[in-house]
Amino acid sequence: MQLLGWGRIAPQVGWSYPLHQHDDYHELIVVLQGRLETKILGQTITSKKGDVLCYPQSAAHVERAMGSNALELLFAGFQADLRFKKDASLVQFDMHGRIEHQVRWLIEEGQASRSPDQEFQNALMLSALREYQRLALGTESAVVLDVTRYVQSRLPAAITLDELARHVGLSKSYFARMFHAASGQSPIAFVRKLRVEAARALVLRTTRPLKLIAADLGFADEFHFSRVFRAVTGVSPSSLRRGI
Repeated sequence: MQLLGWGRIAPQVGWSYPLHQHDDYHELIVVLQGRLETKILGQTITSKKGDVLCYPQSAAHVERAMGSNALELLFAGFQADLRFKKDASLVQFDMHGRIEHQVRWLIEEGQASRSPDQEFQNALMLSALREYQRLALGTESAVVLDVTRYVQSRLPAAITLDELARHVGLSKSYFARMFHAASGQSPIAFVRKLRVEAARALVLRTTRPLKLIAADLGFADEFHFSRVFRAVTGVSPSSLRRGI
């Protein structure tokens, strides 16, 4: 695996890229916000925040932002012995944000130095690619994926078991049993985990005050935020930010 290039499309409304192809490398796209329409290999793919696409080498494609919301992307071009199954989906939902994290990291490494550690960047790219391939195998339950998307779109809100069961169209008791069997945890514990994952990214990537992060993500106050964060991660948000 060899990383060739990377970058970011800053938030833009009405962004588009005409028909083009990459004859000697594949390209990984991470959608950070907005909606992206891609026409490729006879398909029209609509992707949104949390989705990751992989464009095969030499596959001609057209891209454009959809709607009135700004589109923001990360991208990375790479060479690898990567084979795509016929009719396989080129878009996967990065439900835990692992691919986004690795691509952000490799870009930050590249920007931090005039002579970035190419071997380290390659390792980050390989990690992102392995997660994309794992997701492509369809190992996650459809219900878990559906709930993840729903919760991530409503993180600041108070989300109840009743609400989640209604969203997927199941009785509360049956949904709770099915979800636990598929994910290994209760729906409400899963909601808490997703909220903490989102908070962790803000703690590490921004200087936003912890009390505002707590408010942004639906925690009652900074104390509640710190208690839940420590219970899930084993460390307080303030200690994580200080690198302790």
